[in-house]
Amino acid sequence: MSGVEIERPSVTSDVEWLAVRASASVASASVALATPSVTATNVAPIAAIRTQALTRRFGEVLAVDRLDLEVRAGELFGLLGPNGAGKTTTIKMLTTLLPPTGGAASVAGADVAHEAGLVRSRIGYIPQLISADGSLTGLENL
Repeated sequence: MSGVEIERPSVTSDVEWLAVRASASVASASVALATPSVTATNVAPIAAIRTQALTRRFGEVLAVDRLDLEVRAGELFGLLGPNGAGKTTTIKMLTTLLPPTGGAASVAGADVAHEAGLVRSRIGYIPQLISADGSLTGLENL
């Protein structure tokens, strides 16, 4: 992310990390989930993250139930909760790694279901446990 440095503090709890930077065509803004202070400049009045009735089911299991959320550009927000609360599922939907089964979400002004490439070009994601797909080359994993 150009112009924004986010230092990840050491943590021992279950925390997912997501940094969002809206491009200049949308807004010059930065926001981070569960990270240290990030400064936003020239912030336009768009939500960095917005969900409306965001839902994810795995068969009969309801993992995320109609989540309504708005994180404005420049705000810091953390997803905290017990195991099974839907934190990782929510982050995976916001990073386009998992499609929602209902509702809508946008990140940095782009729809996660219909503009996945645009969302991915505007975010940085650091999972709690960094892993690589053994079937891919090092470059492909990047």
